[in-house]
Amino acid sequence: MALNSRAFGTEITGNRGPNQELSKEARSSIVSAVLAGTPKAEIAHDHHVHRNTITRTLERVQHHHTLDSLPRSGCPTKFSAADKRKVIRYIRQDPKIKWKSLRRLIRQDGVNISFSTLQRVIQASGLGHWRSTERPKLSEYRARRRYAHCRAWRPREQELVDAIYTDECSIQNDPNKGSGWVFRFGHEKFNRQFVNQTQQAATLSFMVWAAIWKGGKSELIFMERDEDSPRQGYSSFSYIWALEEGLLPALNSGGAEGRLFQQDGASIHRSRDSLGYLESHGIEPIDWPPYSPDLNPIEHVWKRLKELVYQMHPEFQDLKENEADKELAKAWIKEAWDAIDPDFIGDLLDSIPRRRLAVRRARGWYTKY
Repeated sequence: MALNSRAFGTEITGNRGPNQELSKEARSSIVSAVLAGTPKAEIAHDHHVHRNTITRTLERVQHHHTLDSLPRSGCPTKFSAADKRKVIRYIRQDPKIKWKSLRRLIRQDGVNISFSTLQRVIQASGLGHWRSTERPKLSEYRARRRYAHCRAWRPREQELVDAIYTDECSIQNDPNKGSGWVFRFGHEKFNRQFVNQTQQAATLSFMVWAAIWKGGKSELIFMERDEDSPRQGYSSFSYIWALEEGLLPALNSGGAEGRLFQQDGASIHRSRDSLGYLESHGIEPIDWPPYSPDLNPIEHVWKRLKELVYQMHPEFQDLKENEADKELAKAWIKEAWDAIDPDFIGDLLDSIPRRRLAVRRARGWYTKY
């Protein structure tokens, strides 16, 4: 029986991927087999390579005296390592810099490259170009207040999980909510039945108030405008009326009794009349930090409410400003509110410790919530 020329323990090159170079061990095995007198066809078969590979491997050893891979020819890079560091420095100094501005700075350094090359350089660095997340504007003072609040309440976080969370929300039948996708032929692009007609503003708008707590939620209250206020908008009297219609029934039923009460720092919440009303009913609101929607789980309930309205009644966007459509819109909004799963609210309230931990870790600044 003829002995195989491959020595015991050498790399099995049959596992080599397509277009991959041979390893030093495989080249060494090929050279040894040639020196031992093994035919090239047999060596090529054993190593799963073409016969020309055997010839080139021998030439590599004869001319370059090495088994290492040789440098490949190609277009030289236009960017030196120093140029790449400059690009990263420009980006880190101004993360919101525009592409054109970035390329202009690079050209001023004497390097003229294409947009695609610049993209590859940035991608290779691990940086990405993302749409910036929208959050309420925070100052140093507001961030400190948020951080101090979350630290002070850390021992009492379970009380916050069991608290009543309240807020107002504006719900509009957005006329531009419709889908931008349509099935049509190529020549029908500008036919009016296939055009997504946009409008400037919503035709119907409602301000609603509600409260949530572990295991329950209040009725959804449509707030009334105060005709006696300077701008005929929503005043502290509008807020007190909402509390009477929504909060007091929840407290009197026993479902929300004895819980801490949360409201944000809106002017109608902090007015003398509103605070006096809460005090007269034995309700002491939590000292809530400003600009902190991420700490109030009801914000996610509002988002869910709007989603359900359009899912259950896509025609909501087409309603007009008349009494019949207003009453229909209110009925649909209340129907969506009733459809919100209590378990969904419970999961949001259970996330309160994680939300507050995120604020502490961010030293009062922005979080993912």
